[in-house]
This record gives sequence, structure tokens and C-alpha cells, in this order.
Amino acid sequence: MIQTYSDERAETPQRAHPRPGAPQVRGWCPGALRPMASGDGLVLRVRPRLGRIAGEQLIGIASAAQWFGDGEIHLTNRANLQIRGVAEADHGALLAMLGRLGLVDLDERAERRRNIIVTPFPDEAGETERIAAAMTAALADLPPLPAKFGFAVDTGAVRRLAQTSADIRIERAADGGIILRADGAPKGQRVRTDAAAGAAVELARWFLAAGGVAAGRGRMAALVRRIGPPVGRDHAEPRRRRKLPRPDRSRTAISSASRSARRRRRRCRRWAASAMSASRPGECSRWRRASPRRRSKASCSRPILFCR
Repeated sequence: MIQTYSDERAETPQRAHPRPGAPQVRGWCPGALRPMASGDGLVLRVRPRLGRIAGEQLIGIASAAQWFGDGEIHLTNRANLQIRGVAEADHGALLAMLGRLGLVDLDERAERRRNIIVTPFPDEAGETERIAAAMTAALADLPPLPAKFGFAVDTGAVRRLAQTSADIRIERAADGGIILRADGAPKGQRVRTDAAAGAAVELARWFLAAGGVAAGRGRMAALVRRIGPPVGRDHAEPRRRRKLPRPDRSRTAISSASRSARRRRRRCRRWAASAMSASRPGECSRWRRASPRRRSKASCSRPILFCR
């Protein structure tokens, strides 16, 4: 059975009678306390606090995946660590191991609400850590929200989480200030660092009051497309996402031997078709015409399709 965790597909209306073998959309993401059953066992997701994980915790998760799962750790698009193939009888022992590492919440309700994505490159002044910690502490004041409703703290020097799924975003403005923006809205409201978490809770309440939830599901971007963004004062645009600069290959020092090797590889690609009609398998026409002395200097001991 194939499980689909995509946020976009989770909001797609489903057929009353799905086709046999078609992906099943659950509409919620698994956690450690609330795993999801799949064809190879239970699927668990660990949510590191504030988007950070220590070396000892990572080693412990690797050991847990080796002992109780399929031996692999999957990194999700929400910065969670996923373990698959867990037997139902081993779920309790796995939770005890994760609890000793400090990776399990007190209850399922707290785990479900702690859906905060933090930029991996925070600012040097420490505003990102303070906002993320205040947002984690304000989770108790949040109203019941859809399972996939999430928050993003993207207040680093460069905007990194623009393509990451989130409903309420705390970002850096173009002038360096902090703004609170509803996903799908072009601008956000200016807020202070110490008031960003409280303003995010108020925006979540507006989402519910405006009718953003239907049948237990709903996303902020869909509500903004339907009725528009919330009205506020002193709106500002977020800082634009920067693209990584391409390396300047013209200034890269390349030896003449490397240039010659590249030219030989390009020429050998042209003779790939002639190798299929060679007298012996694996030989190309260039290899057959080469002298024994040149063959002895080749990088391999046997004829190959592409000369190196």
C-alpha cells in the first residue's frame, strides 16, 4: 500500500470509491505518538525541537531505526525524521528509547500542535531562536487547527523557506524588520520580536473565524485566495529569496592535462555508436586503432566503451 504525505494532494477531493491500488490520502501526518500504518509496518515521524538536533540524539535515532525499523532514516519536507517498518509490538519500546533522548512530547495533542519549521541558517543576533522558543511556548494557546496547519520562522539573513509548506510565516522584511505573513498573501504585518508569537496565535484565530476549516481540513493559502488576506496596519513585503551564485568557471584553474582529458571524453562519446559494431564486446574503434604503448597507459586494464 502506498501512502501519500504531500500537502497538495491532501487537500484534493477524493473519490467516493478509490481505484484499487491508488494512493490513499489520510489528510494528516504521522508522529511518534500517533504513527501511521502502511504496508511495511508503522511509520513514525520525530519532530526535533526548534528544528535542531544534537549529535547524541541523531545517533540514538539511527540506532532506533536499526533495531526497530527498516534501518533507514528519511528526512521529510517539514524537517522531520521518519522511521518506517516498525512492528506494532515494538512501538512502546521505540517510544521509550525516543523519550530518553528528549524527542517525544507529553501527549499526542502537544505533538500534533508542534508543527513549526525553523530556518537552518538563523541570524547572528539570535532573533530566530527567541521567536521559535516563544512560538513553541505559545502552542498551548492555539485553538484546534487542521492536522497539516504549520508555522515557519524564516528570519535569517537570507530567505530560505519560501518553497516550504507553511500557513503562517514569520519572516524578515526587505528593510530588515520582522513581519507576520499569511501564506498566499503578498505582504505581511510588521511585528516586534517579542510580540511575533502572540500575533501568530491571533492570525490562527482569524483563520478559524473566517471559515478556513471545512470537514477538519483547510490551508491558509486557500482561504486567502477565496476571501483575501487579513486587513492590518503597516504592511511590508518580505525579503526576496536569493538564488545561489553560480561559480565563475572562467577563473577556475584547470591544468592542460584536465583539458585534454575532457576533450578525449567528448570525442569518445561520438564513437559510442561504432562500439556497438566492434569485433569484440566492449571495444570501440578508438581502442582498436590505439597503439600497444597507448593502451598500456590507459587508466584501466581492459577495453571500455569510453576511453578515459
